[in-house]
Amino acid sequence: MIIADSDILIVTTVSAVFLVSTSLLGIAGVFMNLRPLLAIYTFLLWPNLMVILSVAYTAYKRLTLNFERKLNFAWNHLYTLQGKRTVQDSFGCCGFYNTVYEAAPTKRCYARAPVPGCRNALYDFEYRNLTIVWKVAFLLAGLHIVNVIVSLLCSNHVTKSFGKGLMPPKYRLNAEDLKAEAQRGLGAGVK
Repeated sequence: MIIADSDILIVTTVSAVFLVSTSLLGIAGVFMNLRPLLAIYTFLLWPNLMVILSVAYTAYKRLTLNFERKLNFAWNHLYTLQGKRTVQDSFGCCGFYNTVYEAAPTKRCYARAPVPGCRNALYDFEYRNLTIVWKVAFLLAGLHIVNVIVSLLCSNHVTKSFGKGLMPPKYRLNAEDLKAEAQRGLGAGVK
């Protein structure tokens, strides 16, 4: 994947760093009860969504729009000699269609070597890989949209008392509990 989809890996890594830093900012805003920090967090969710969608769209576009031609172009023009060797060594193949077509020569890969071309193996690998990437990225984008909606709905409810004094109902005192406690206190003082 480093050879074939390095651009997607770079954007995915940048996206992951950006998402983690944004989430840390949001967590800090919640723990410190700072509305300005949470407002910045809510604002940064939108560029995060765009980065996730760019990964998904790039993988989807590469896979669906004339995929075989793009693989052939990448093999002929984008892959370096070392990149071709890496692909050939990974799949045990030689050249793109056969050993004569744009092969990177090695001890195992030469003009008349009885080794198949890399096209089928590379096609299968890229097809599976890009399918997983765009499906997962679009799924994460959907979850991220839910996160954006929740943060927008909750952003107005953060006040100075946010998160303070929220006792669960079973621990709250009511009138009956106070009367029972008063009776116990009066009964303890009489003895």
